[in-house]
Amino acid sequence: MDYKQLVLGFTSITFLWESYLSYRQRAKLYEKKVPKQLESIVTEKEFHKSNAYSLDKSKFGVITSTFGFVQQVIVFLFNLIPYFWDLSGSVLEWFGYSSKDNEVCIPFYC
Repeated sequence: MDYKQLVLGFTSITFLWESYLSYRQRAKLYEKKVPKQLESIVTEKEFHKSNAYSLDKSKFGVITSTFGFVQQVIVFLFNLIPYFWDLSGSVLEWFGYSSKDNEVCIPFYC
C-alpha cells in the first residue's frame, strides 16, 4: 500500500471522527434548560450566553477543521511539499547561498 493512501486514509478517518464528536457536542448546546447540576452555580442567562458562545465557537471550528482537511488533502495529492522544498532551494540559490549546504535554511523560505 502506498504511503499516501495510508496518510490520506488516516487523516480522513481522524477528520470524520472529530466531526462526529463535534456534531454530538453541538446537539447538547441546543438544550434550553439548565441542567440540575449547574442550577446552583450559574443563572439561566449565563447558561444561555455560554451556550451561544460555545455554539458559535463550534461552528467556527467546523469551518476551520474542514478548511485544514481540504488543505492537507490538496498538499498530499499534488505533491506540494517537494515542490515548495525545491522552490525554497531555488530562492536560496537566487540569494547566493548553496541549497545543498544550507538545508536548515530552506524551510524558512517556504
